[in-house]
Amino acid sequence: MAVIDVRELTAHYILGLYGRKKEISAVDNVSFGINKNEILGIAGESGCGKTTLIKVLFGMVKLPLIVLGGSVTYNFGNSSIDLLSSEASDADSIGWQDVSYIPQGSMSVLNPVRRIESTFRDFIETNLPPEEKDEYERLVKDQLFILGLPFEVLKSYPHQLSGGMRQRVIIALATVLKPRVIFADEPSSALDVVAQRGVIQLLKKIQREQQNIMVLVSHDMGIHANLTDRVAIMYAGNIVEEARTKDIFKGALHPYTKYLIGSLPKVGDKLYKASVPGPPPPLANPPKGCRFHPRCPHALDICRGDPPMFVDAGDGHKVACSFVAKEMGL
Repeated sequence: MAVIDVRELTAHYILGLYGRKKEISAVDNVSFGINKNEILGIAGESGCGKTTLIKVLFGMVKLPLIVLGGSVTYNFGNSSIDLLSSEASDADSIGWQDVSYIPQGSMSVLNPVRRIESTFRDFIETNLPPEEKDEYERLVKDQLFILGLPFEVLKSYPHQLSGGMRQRVIIALATVLKPRVIFADEPSSALDVVAQRGVIQLLKKIQREQQNIMVLVSHDMGIHANLTDRVAIMYAGNIVEEARTKDIFKGALHPYTKYLIGSLPKVGDKLYKASVPGPPPPLANPPKGCRFHPRCPHALDICRGDPPMFVDAGDGHKVACSFVAKEMGL
């Protein structure tokens, strides 16, 4: 049984602009599962709905974002929790010791006028039961040591740290209570290449030591290649392909996935890199049928009318593409 089970999840932004309602189809009919001790990557170009998806999975659903349908179920041990249930007690029973979140941009999280130590203390004391609050100093020291940060960093203000050190602080904060699930939203996007490598290695080390689930959002396929066990490719609010990471890179099936992988630079390769033709579709008015068909070189007549079925091409490799299904006889 999957630890996190997502079924037919649909979440839209409902906006009121100039007296008219505008609906943004950020996540549409998304289904997948996340297994124990797994790093799942969610990939796709900017604006495809990746961040919205993990916000819903984390329970950060606030207006104008509205969940229109589907379910998100956490299976922790002998208990199952429906995150989107109308019963508030279900969602409230999930705390930071169960699920944590590494957001984009460290400066948007850390209070610029408070020392790092105050942020850690507030976070730990708020989320630990009273009898365990004496463990504060040991928990923080152990986590900073694991992440290669000096204990003196706690005396600093956020602006006194480099971008890489601030991101390590955020990772330490999100993982200090050893949560069962970690959502990481573009954790290295604002860093230089050297700092990116360090952050990726830290995330892999933490997941290996804590044996938790990690859901990593990134538009960078190179990061997914180095860190994830499975990848779900997202396009215009839909998941269009899902497979083990090595299978995606060795034998991508969906035309959009092939473009993503084909855009990666390779040492010594001087060939022209073809980008996806045309602009991405507006999520306020997505095309009928397959949302990729206006840009797809293999589009069939059925692609323009009916949404593709999500089919299993073997060994857990799933794809939503009528052209691929026809070619493979699925």
